[in-house]
Amino acid sequence: MNRSSRFVALLALLLAGGCGPSLQTAERGPRIGTASDPVLVAVVDGRAPQGMRAVSLSVWDVHPSDALPETAPRDVVESMRAEAAERGATHLHVQRTESPWRKAFYGRGLAPLPANNVKPASAQCEGGAFTAGLAAANKQAARCIKGLLQERPALKGNVEVLFEVDSFGRTLYATPSAGSSRDGQVQSCALDALFDADLGEPTALTCRGRFSMPFPMGH
Repeated sequence: MNRSSRFVALLALLLAGGCGPSLQTAERGPRIGTASDPVLVAVVDGRAPQGMRAVSLSVWDVHPSDALPETAPRDVVESMRAEAAERGATHLHVQRTESPWRKAFYGRGLAPLPANNVKPASAQCEGGAFTAGLAAANKQAARCIKGLLQERPALKGNVEVLFEVDSFGRTLYATPSAGSSRDGQVQSCALDALFDADLGEPTALTCRGRFSMPFPMGH
């Protein structure tokens, strides 16, 4: 498939169904390899290969009310593969994420690390857009928890959620920490807010953050 055909295939995925599934791809930093034929990009799931760094991130979203296939559709994988190959990747690591808030497959294009290079650690979320987005999530969660407290005044504790933001400012993963309140309604307040938030595009392909809120507020 030539570059023009890959573009047409990707555009068709983006436009198909209007508000249906969509595919987005991002890259960060200098390319460390040259573009290659997509057939040379090995597709892997499970554990990612060692000695590699991510050079692209493709995300295929399904609306949370729709069913997420057990495996990514072939045309989606091929489009992810083409995008990864364009950025010099040798492998495409495909993973599935499903929750009430987000259903998606995402593929990281991976390329070998240059000689004597150390794979960078996952980035921490930072910057003005992230700070503003997290503040908005805090306000939304606080309103929600305040409503719970009106019905359940004895409710007390701390909710803490660890999350990952994708290249487009959306929460990809979010899970309560081991020390968080186990109250399901409280957790939902925090998770709803994080998945609703625009957390800004990170400088890396993804970044990690932490949401923490004591309740009642101010405790």
